[in-house]
Amino acid sequence: MLGLLTPDAGSVLELDGAPLAARVTRRNDEQVKSLQIVFQNPDSALNRAHSVKRLIGRALSRLAALRGAAIDERLATLTAAVRLPERYLGSRTRQLSGGLKQRVAIARAFAGEPRVVVCDEPTSALDVSVQAAILNLLADLQRERGVSYVFISHDLHVVRYLSDRIAVLYLGRLLEIGPAAAVFGGPQHPYTEALLSSVPTLEATRARPASACRVTCRAPRRRRPAACFIRVVHASSARSANSKTRHLQMRPIQPIHPIQPARPQTAWVASI
Repeated sequence: MLGLLTPDAGSVLELDGAPLAARVTRRNDEQVKSLQIVFQNPDSALNRAHSVKRLIGRALSRLAALRGAAIDERLATLTAAVRLPERYLGSRTRQLSGGLKQRVAIARAFAGEPRVVVCDEPTSALDVSVQAAILNLLADLQRERGVSYVFISHDLHVVRYLSDRIAVLYLGRLLEIGPAAAVFGGPQHPYTEALLSSVPTLEATRARPASACRVTCRAPRRRRPAACFIRVVHASSARSANSKTRHLQMRPIQPIHPIQPARPQTAWVASI
C-alpha cells in the first residue's frame, strides 16, 4: 500500500479511483503525502542523532512544501495537536520516553495532512497508561482532521476501542472482514473465533468459560495451501472424545484492493 515493497503480481492499488504506482518512487507528491505510516518502533523509525524540531521540520518541508517562518508556524500547530510540549523540540529522540517518541512519529506522519495513515502496532511497545494516551490522541486526530487509519494489531482490546471495520488475516490470506460489531459479536470463521476466545476477561478469572479454541498451525508449503487445525474443547470434558477438530483450508485474498477514504474510518488487520 505504501509502495515500500513491490506488491504481488496481479495486485492493484487505487486511491479515489486512480491507480497508485507499485513503488513510492514512482508516485507523485500528492499521492505520497496522502499515504503515511506510524511504525511500531519509533527508535528505529526516528534518527536518534537529530533533534525533534529537525525531524518534524524536514517532514513539513518535504510533504507540505513549507519554507522559513511557515515551517515554524506549522511546527507549533502540529506539536500542539499531538500534545508534545515545546520544551522537547531541541531534544534528541534518544533523550525521550517511548510515549514522547511515538508522538514525534505521529507528528511526522501528519505533517503533509495525509488521508490514510497506516498504524503498524503503534502502541505495542508502550506501557498501558501511555498506550491509552496514544490511542486517545489518534482518535482525536481522526475526528479533527478526517483521516482514515489502517490499524495493524494483535491486541483485541485496542482493536475493539478504535476500529470501525475488521479484517482477519492468517499467513497473508484474508479470512474474514466486516463491521467491528459484527466480527466481535458473531465471528463467521473458526480462526476468528479462536482469536476472540483467547482474550482474557474479568469473568474468565471467576469461572471457567464454557468452551475454548486451541489452534495448531503449520507453515505453508509451496505445493500445498496453508492449513490450520482448530480444536474446540468443552470445559466439562476437556479430555474426552467430545472435542472435535475442524480442518481449514485458507482461501486466497482478492487481488484488487481499492482505498476509499471518503469517510474517516479505522480498519483493523490482525495478522500472524
